[in-house]
Amino acid sequence: MIKSLGVRRNMPPGIFFAWGKVFFRENNEILEIKDSPDHKIFYQSEEKFVISYSDQRSLVIQTETSIIRFGENQPPIITPCIGLKIIKLVHEKGILVHCKMDNFTDSWEVRNLRHDGTLLWNLKISEPFSLKLAVDGTIVFFMRSKNIYAYRLSDGVELWHIDLKELMPDVFSWDDRQSVIYEGKLFFHAWAQFERGFTFCLDIETGNEIIIINEFHGFFRTLGNQLFTSFEENVVARLNMDAFSVTKWDFSKILKPFDIHMNQFRFFISEDELLFFVDGLAYPNRRFGVINTAKNIVAYIENIDSFINPESFISEINRYVNMVYVHTSDGSLHLYKSTDKMGSGELSNRS
Repeated sequence: MIKSLGVRRNMPPGIFFAWGKVFFRENNEILEIKDSPDHKIFYQSEEKFVISYSDQRSLVIQTETSIIRFGENQPPIITPCIGLKIIKLVHEKGILVHCKMDNFTDSWEVRNLRHDGTLLWNLKISEPFSLKLAVDGTIVFFMRSKNIYAYRLSDGVELWHIDLKELMPDVFSWDDRQSVIYEGKLFFHAWAQFERGFTFCLDIETGNEIIIINEFHGFFRTLGNQLFTSFEENVVARLNMDAFSVTKWDFSKILKPFDIHMNQFRFFISEDELLFFVDGLAYPNRRFGVINTAKNIVAYIENIDSFINPESFISEINRYVNMVYVHTSDGSLHLYKSTDKMGSGELSNRS
């Protein structure tokens, strides 16, 4: 099941996962979260910095004058970059940043920098955007203006462009939690003005439409060739990205005895077919739980009651390797270790 390892108080809003470890910033230090109550100092600096990016291979911070990239058992890579900047992507040959062009205008540009700070290419893009990188080296920009651009990472050449309003005239909103690239295909969901909208699938090489799926809505969670989302109460929809088939898991019957209304944004599926979720349909509360999807049983429920602020709620839940991290809105981080017997038994009716 899950074993509690205690709680860390006064934590910052964000924690970062990289190469099997978990980090956070406190003052001018990066600390590694350990199983024990004490944190391990990973990095110290007299210069002010922020943690801007992390993935399986990298932890990246930025200062006024540089971007520093850490890797597992590797010396840090320091890339000179002066001024206001937003790190968008870390790749093998460098870093993609969105930065202000000068101190006199509000013009911004995208710069693809080598590790030594020299410029590979740049694009003048002032509006906010999110992006995804495909394994073939195609980067897809999702613009606030509801345009999609695909560029080649190596040289910045535009490959294709789509105005989403041509695909969906009444498009209202989207964000990067509603997009994923898989096996040469771009999946993204766009909301309509007063409706749920559609999930689109485009060919990543050409931008051509492959299929439109009208029964799969919301913020995506990914596991292998499966996409997951929840847009009905206590129901999780699953999209097979190879076959384009949609199936639904309805957990209403097993969650009803616990009076649980699974939050539609705070859940994920682990590789061992466990669904971790936070209670509270529209507004999360203090409970989280685990469903064994293979057996269709509720395997674990925890009501976190050691809050500093009684109005606080669970803001984030993550599982990394065999650790479960539950972050609350009052700055508390609750640590749990999952065991091999996780999800083996069914719970009785308790909260």
